[in-house]
Amino acid sequence: MTTCVLGLGYVGTVVAVTLARRGNDVVGVDIDADKVQLLREGRASFAEPGLDEAIAEVRDRLDATTDTAAALARADVVVICVGTPTGADGRPDLRALDRVTQQLGEGLRQPSETPRTLVLRSTVPPGTSWTRLVPAIEQASGRTHGEGWRLVFSPEFLREGSALADASAPPLTVLGAADPDHAAPYLERLGPAPDSIVHTSFEAAELLKYSSNAFHAMKVAFANEIGALSHSIGVDGREVMDLLCRDTVLNISPAYLRPGNPFGGSCLPKDLRALGSEAAQRGLRLPLLSSILPANDAQLARLTQAVVDTKAQRIGIVGLAFKEDTDDLRHSPMLELVRRLLHDQRELWIHDPRVGAATLRGRNLRAAQLGVPHLDAKLVPRLETLADRCEAVVLARLIDPALAPRLRDRAIIDIAGNDALADLPRYRAIAW
Repeated sequence: MTTCVLGLGYVGTVVAVTLARRGNDVVGVDIDADKVQLLREGRASFAEPGLDEAIAEVRDRLDATTDTAAALARADVVVICVGTPTGADGRPDLRALDRVTQQLGEGLRQPSETPRTLVLRSTVPPGTSWTRLVPAIEQASGRTHGEGWRLVFSPEFLREGSALADASAPPLTVLGAADPDHAAPYLERLGPAPDSIVHTSFEAAELLKYSSNAFHAMKVAFANEIGALSHSIGVDGREVMDLLCRDTVLNISPAYLRPGNPFGGSCLPKDLRALGSEAAQRGLRLPLLSSILPANDAQLARLTQAVVDTKAQRIGIVGLAFKEDTDDLRHSPMLELVRRLLHDQRELWIHDPRVGAATLRGRNLRAAQLGVPHLDAKLVPRLETLADRCEAVVLARLIDPALAPRLRDRAIIDIAGNDALADLPRYRAIAW
């Protein structure tokens, strides 16, 4: 059977050529007759290093047409690469995808001995695959998902200028599906198994694409802002970024990329303010760097609101220092949460084995005293005691899952990742 690629724009053309280079018979489909004719002649409709040469290599296995119905009739794997440009309101324009969806559904009305595997590679908002495409195809085809067809979402991570290399050796192949087995026919077309394959939900795969591009954009903006500040100081910003990237334990690594706790401590807030002050003195506007502290405050506001929403009067806080295995209360988000809840007249109990009122000294002591009178009376040494006294518990630390029965009737707000408690009836996390 043939592999059909719907859409011969940048992604679709590269995907079609890559699949053909791996020994598959491929037919590309586009409503633009010029794109189709160029591909038949052995050329792409856009400039990309090595692409025309790659097309020439696979002309015996790569065809193109404007006849969608005919192409779909020949294919058991259909890769959807139609454009989803941004509209005037910032939302993706999914009209081309809707047209293709209708055509796919109509094509699926025809009986086939082999189930059809539909692979969506267009960038779409989270929820599109399962709540928009699947119902539309079911309605147009008269067949429910899993009966003769199945949908997979696989985000693309192609960079213009190196797209062939990216498609040939992707660092990560992500497959969102209702069942991991649904992706098997598509994986067979990819040839030798990619180094890293991840099966996940439709929504996680869809959101990953947007998250990745936002992260890349943030890195560019960050480097440019540090570069602007470096230049004003007389330092080469490229050297600063090169040195930053050499730390692969904390800087260029998974470190800190975990939703949950806001940041605090003596370093991050202080140094962000210092950078902002340095930039202001030099007349520089650094909007990305200046937005980080407000973004952190917004996470604390979400946490505070989640606690307020429980309507509990007696609240327990597990973890008071800005992070575990320290007693440092400077700029601790949990200490700020305590202040806000005390201001709201809530009764609080706090458990942190590292924090003892009698051992606090200097700035640490002053941080604790500011807005938190009689801290020592609120500290409890045992989690069991805290659980028994409270109606709601905020977990900023991982706790022993054996405590789950004791917390069963409590409202739980988790920002640490206590997955063993997730089945409790009043469990809530604000970042997952």
